[in-house]
Amino acid sequence: QTVAPEDSICPIPDDVSFVAAAAVGMAAHVAFDMIKRATALPAKGGRCLVLGASGGLGTVLLQLLRRRDVYTAAVCSGANAETVQRLGAGEVVDYTSAPFAEQLAGAEKFDVVFDFVGGSDTQRSAVPLLRKGGQFVTAVGPWQNLGDRQLTCCEWTGWACGLTGKLLGSCCLPCRPYKYKMSMEPLPLSEE
Repeated sequence: QTVAPEDSICPIPDDVSFVAAAAVGMAAHVAFDMIKRATALPAKGGRCLVLGASGGLGTVLLQLLRRRDVYTAAVCSGANAETVQRLGAGEVVDYTSAPFAEQLAGAEKFDVVFDFVGGSDTQRSAVPLLRKGGQFVTAVGPWQNLGDRQLTCCEWTGWACGLTGKLLGSCCLPCRPYKYKMSMEPLPLSEE
């Protein structure tokens, strides 16, 4: 059991299970956390790219970005194009027709790339699409499908060390043209 302010909660509709309701809350928490970390995204007039826009986390993020008055390009399959446009995407890139990086190569650069796909190849494809000083914010990290199986000790250590290097490199390497952020990493303590 828990206690919360009455205006901070809402009843779960009869057709939504407790598990589904919990999942929606987590998606909103992760998506909001990613926006909070996206310090390179201007309050108005910015440009962002959402990789994996039609998934559970991506659809929540699109709705939050729509309220911020920024231009959003969404990468998903063509079958989900109408859904992501309805949720706020100004442009849809169908990754099944050609690699998203090729399709966006001539486009104006993005302030932030939000990643729900993961993997080093995804990051390598997205980085050239960022403006100098832009941010790559991921909910997944450098390995695709990380949660699909249990990692060996060596795999986990390699993943943790690699991720730590990426995160430290974002704050310690002034020559890097973009910043790497991972959702749900500890936020710096506020000075308030």
